Amino acid sequence: MIRAVFWDNDGVLVDTERLYFQATRELLQRADVTLTEELFQRISLREGRSAFALAEAKGVPQDEIERLRLERNSRYTELLRNGFAVMDCVRETLDLLREKVILAIVTSSQRSHFETIHETTGLLPFFDFILTRDDYVLSKPDPEP
Repeated sequence: MIRAVFWDNDGVLVDTERLYFQATRELLQRADVTLTEELFQRISLREGRSAFALAEAKGVPQDEIERLRLERNSRYTELLRNGFAVMDCVRETLDLLREKVILAIVTSSQRSHFETIHETTGLLPFFDFILTRDDYVLSKPDPEP
């Protein structure tokens, strides 16, 4: 018997992955790194590494990488505030499950980005608990979260 369902956030509940890719691509271009969607998916989504490792491999100093990362985070927040969609059928599915199982979100999103995303979605009341990137040490695909 299923007692709980853990949901990812980006790309599952909300259509935000393309915005994160866009912000990352824009900032890496400043370091003369070309980030394709395929490369981003491989490094960030399958391997669980930061796309900024590409800048590091090009010899970009760590302090510059950190500055670019902070600018990317600001740009991503800006893109989120311009709008995105809740994925199709999410509300209906959550409504069907809410009284039957424990519902949780486990995301690699930073808490600040997560909160920006859910300022307008109306989805949070469905969930019993939430873990963001700020709540654990080792990120997915590690099983810690």
